[in-house]
Amino acid sequence: MSSSEEAWYLHGHDGPLGPFSTESVLNRLKSGEIGRDSHIWREGWAAWQLIADTPEFLESPAQAEIGEEDISAAPEVLQIKDLHVGYGKRLALNGLNLSVRTGEIFGFLGNNGAGKTTTIHSILGLLPATSGSISILGMNPARDQQSILQKTGFCPERDEPYDWIKLRTLFSVGRHAFSRWDSQLCADLTKRFDLDISKAIKELSKGMVAKARLLMALSHRPECLILDEPTSSLDPASRNEFLSIISDVSRSSGVTTIFSSHNLHDITGIATHIGIIDSGRMLFHCSMKSISTRARMLSSPHALQLPAPQPASLIANHTHGDAQTKVLITNLMDPDARIFVESLSPGSYTLYTPSLEEIFLFMTSGVGVSETRT
Repeated sequence: MSSSEEAWYLHGHDGPLGPFSTESVLNRLKSGEIGRDSHIWREGWAAWQLIADTPEFLESPAQAEIGEEDISAAPEVLQIKDLHVGYGKRLALNGLNLSVRTGEIFGFLGNNGAGKTTTIHSILGLLPATSGSISILGMNPARDQQSILQKTGFCPERDEPYDWIKLRTLFSVGRHAFSRWDSQLCADLTKRFDLDISKAIKELSKGMVAKARLLMALSHRPECLILDEPTSSLDPASRNEFLSIISDVSRSSGVTTIFSSHNLHDITGIATHIGIIDSGRMLFHCSMKSISTRARMLSSPHALQLPAPQPASLIANHTHGDAQTKVLITNLMDPDARIFVESLSPGSYTLYTPSLEEIFLFMTSGVGVSETRT
């Protein structure tokens, strides 16, 4: 070992093992002899910490193999750039940016009034954009709305206005409205969802109404499924059943799915990717996998000075009386984030993997957070 700075110790059953060089630790990671959940220490540190939280080992081959899947080659189903949508003088969407790729189950997370429904209605051409651009399945909602509605399946949030219609009649309307309606698929889903087509919508439970909406959205074999708060009125048992159906259908058919919710349980249950929206802006966008592999929360009892200009991978919006700092690191593999962490004195901070709930509350607390994607 060239210097004591490379003298690493691993936590063994019978006490510390080592010292090891950085290269030796990397080789053990690559071979699988140790995992990223192993603890490591070196002289001068106040406590053991996870290898996964140690900047020196973040770019090792072993880390890359376990990291976020590469979806960069998948074509974009949805692309929104700098979208502004206003109601009178009020902007419901204020420079929204969003990208969803083929095969994703994208959970659109935000509080009530954050802009989720406005975004969905804009995608479908139901609301005109003030400025910015939208491309869905290669089409522009402003000029291709009918084609978009044919190729997307939409479950609205609100109850059906014509609740006296029998399901048999509703499915017949769907058969005539959609050029790609699949009557056999409709029949199969009717049986799977245990729907009684002789009943009117108003005679169904909320769970059954949700299933009927999903059937209508799926029976013309859409290329993209869009669900607006689909579980908001369901009881816990119906919600779990509905989410299980969505997950199964999305994964088995490969249909790209976008669903909005303010319920964290909905998102964590089935989403492959998530976006957090607040006040009409996308604040956080990443894969669910990257939350555990790349996102970290850094907490210090001291006031910390972040580098200027502040890197996009570092978000600090919680400082209590200038005596405590919390920093959300959206991508610990980012060189700027690594330099920041390495600049801090050992023992002056703790670094841990945050839950989606903690990230959501952190991002929506309303203290000048800029948007980011990991």
